[in-house]
Amino acid sequence: MVKPAQLRAVAADDIERAVDHYLDKAGADVAARFVDSLEERWAGWPDSRRSGQLRFGYELGIPDLRTWP
Repeated sequence: MVKPAQLRAVAADDIERAVDHYLDKAGADVAARFVDSLEERWAGWPDSRRSGQLRFGYELGIPDLRTWP
């Protein structure tokens, strides 16, 4: 069984700051598109559990941490 993905608190904080930035600098439409894009990516997460770069996981000592550009 695949372990459910969980959003780390620091990632949630980063997302909140990004949304606030887009709201302030580009408006509600851009902020909403950013959120939609994140939700779309998150929905596809179970299909791509083992994709992504492991480099930062090794550097930070967090096993299986993967990043995407």
